[in-house]
Amino acid sequence: METAQHISKATGAPVEVHNELEPWKLGRMSGAKTASIKPLLDFFSSRPDRPVPGGEAKNEVLKRYAKFMKGVKPGEAIVGHSQHSLAHEYVSKGGDAAKVPMVGGKAGEVKEVSL
Repeated sequence: METAQHISKATGAPVEVHNELEPWKLGRMSGAKTASIKPLLDFFSSRPDRPVPGGEAKNEVLKRYAKFMKGVKPGEAIVGHSQHSLAHEYVSKGGDAAKVPMVGGKAGEVKEVSL
Protein backbone atom coordinates (compact mmCIF):
# COMPACT_ATOMS: atom_id res chain seq x y z
CA MET A 1 0.00 0.00 0.00
CA GLU A 2 2.86 2.37 0.82
CA THR A 3 4.40 1.85 -2.61
CA ALA A 4 1.07 2.52 -4.32
CA GLN A 5 0.63 5.70 -2.29
CA HIS A 6 4.10 6.95 -3.31
CA ILE A 7 3.29 6.28 -6.97
CA SER A 8 -0.04 8.06 -6.57
CA LYS A 9 1.59 11.07 -4.98
CA ALA A 10 4.14 11.33 -7.80
CA THR A 11 1.71 10.73 -10.67
CA GLY A 12 -1.70 11.74 -9.42
CA ALA A 13 -3.05 8.28 -10.29
CA PRO A 14 -5.69 7.01 -7.85
CA VAL A 15 -4.98 4.07 -5.55
CA GLU A 16 -7.47 1.22 -5.82
CA VAL A 17 -7.45 -1.80 -3.52
CA HIS A 18 -8.37 -5.12 -5.13
CA ASN A 19 -9.09 -8.21 -3.00
CA GLU A 20 -7.84 -10.41 -5.83
CA LEU A 21 -4.31 -9.21 -5.01
CA GLU A 22 -4.33 -10.34 -1.39
CA PRO A 23 -1.46 -12.69 -0.59
CA TRP A 24 -1.97 -16.43 -0.14
CA LYS A 25 -4.19 -16.93 2.90
CA LEU A 26 -2.07 -19.23 5.06
CA GLY A 27 -4.44 -19.77 7.97
CA ARG A 28 -2.55 -20.69 11.13
CA MET A 29 0.78 -20.07 9.40
CA SER A 30 -0.02 -16.40 8.74
CA GLY A 31 2.58 -14.08 10.18
CA ALA A 32 5.26 -16.75 10.50
CA LYS A 33 8.72 -16.16 9.08
CA THR A 34 8.91 -17.74 5.63
CA ALA A 35 12.06 -19.69 6.48
CA SER A 36 10.36 -21.36 9.45
CA ILE A 37 7.40 -22.64 7.39
CA LYS A 38 9.12 -23.20 4.04
CA PRO A 39 8.71 -27.02 4.15
CA LEU A 40 4.96 -26.61 4.72
CA LEU A 41 4.70 -23.96 2.00
CA ASP A 42 6.52 -26.29 -0.39
CA PHE A 43 4.18 -29.16 0.58
CA PHE A 44 1.00 -27.18 -0.12
CA SER A 45 2.49 -25.43 -3.13
CA SER A 46 3.19 -28.77 -4.78
CA ARG A 47 -0.43 -29.78 -4.13
CA PRO A 48 -2.25 -26.73 -5.55
CA ASP A 49 -5.78 -28.02 -4.93
CA ARG A 50 -5.15 -28.80 -1.25
CA PRO A 51 -6.02 -25.89 1.06
CA VAL A 52 -3.70 -24.82 3.83
CA PRO A 53 -5.41 -25.61 7.19
CA GLY A 54 -7.54 -22.57 8.01
CA GLY A 55 -6.48 -20.92 4.74
CA GLU A 56 -6.85 -21.43 1.02
CA ALA A 57 -5.46 -23.64 -1.71
CA LYS A 58 -2.74 -22.28 -3.98
CA ASN A 59 -5.09 -22.59 -6.96
CA GLU A 60 -7.47 -20.15 -5.27
CA VAL A 61 -4.70 -17.53 -5.15
CA LEU A 62 -3.88 -18.17 -8.80
CA LYS A 63 -7.56 -17.93 -9.82
CA ARG A 64 -7.96 -14.62 -7.97
CA TYR A 65 -4.88 -13.20 -9.63
CA ALA A 66 -5.91 -14.46 -13.09
CA LYS A 67 -9.34 -12.86 -12.67
CA PHE A 68 -7.74 -9.55 -11.76
CA MET A 69 -5.25 -9.64 -14.63
CA LYS A 70 -8.03 -10.04 -17.21
CA GLY A 71 -9.15 -6.49 -16.43
CA VAL A 72 -5.73 -4.83 -16.51
CA LYS A 73 -5.14 -2.45 -19.38
CA PRO A 74 -1.78 -1.59 -20.96
CA GLY A 75 -0.10 1.30 -19.17
CA GLU A 76 -1.67 0.59 -15.78
CA ALA A 77 0.63 0.19 -12.80
CA ILE A 78 -0.01 -2.67 -10.39
CA VAL A 79 1.53 -2.90 -6.96
CA GLY A 80 1.29 -6.29 -5.31
CA HIS A 81 3.09 -9.06 -3.52
CA SER A 82 5.95 -11.01 -5.04
CA GLN A 83 3.60 -14.01 -5.31
CA HIS A 84 1.78 -12.23 -8.10
CA SER A 85 4.83 -11.40 -10.16
CA LEU A 86 6.12 -14.96 -9.63
CA ALA A 87 2.76 -16.34 -10.83
CA HIS A 88 2.35 -13.98 -13.78
CA GLU A 89 3.78 -16.31 -16.43
CA TYR A 90 1.57 -19.20 -15.25
CA VAL A 91 -1.53 -16.99 -15.20
CA SER A 92 -0.86 -15.65 -18.68
CA LYS A 93 0.32 -18.88 -20.35
CA GLY A 94 -0.90 -21.77 -18.22
CA GLY A 95 1.13 -24.79 -17.24
CA ASP A 96 1.54 -26.85 -14.10
CA ALA A 97 0.26 -24.93 -11.07
CA ALA A 98 2.38 -27.13 -8.78
CA LYS A 99 5.50 -25.60 -10.34
CA VAL A 100 4.50 -21.97 -9.82
CA PRO A 101 6.79 -20.46 -7.17
CA MET A 102 4.91 -18.80 -4.34
CA VAL A 103 7.92 -17.81 -2.26
CA GLY A 104 10.78 -15.68 -3.42
CA GLY A 105 11.27 -12.46 -5.21
CA LYS A 106 12.97 -9.48 -3.68
CA ALA A 107 11.40 -6.85 -1.47
CA GLY A 108 10.91 -3.67 -3.46
CA GLU A 109 11.52 -5.41 -6.77
CA VAL A 110 9.93 -3.78 -9.80
CA LYS A 111 8.97 -5.86 -12.80
CA GLU A 112 7.51 -4.84 -16.11
CA VAL A 113 5.26 -7.39 -17.73
CA SER A 114 3.71 -7.57 -21.16
CA LEU A 115 -0.04 -8.07 -21.42
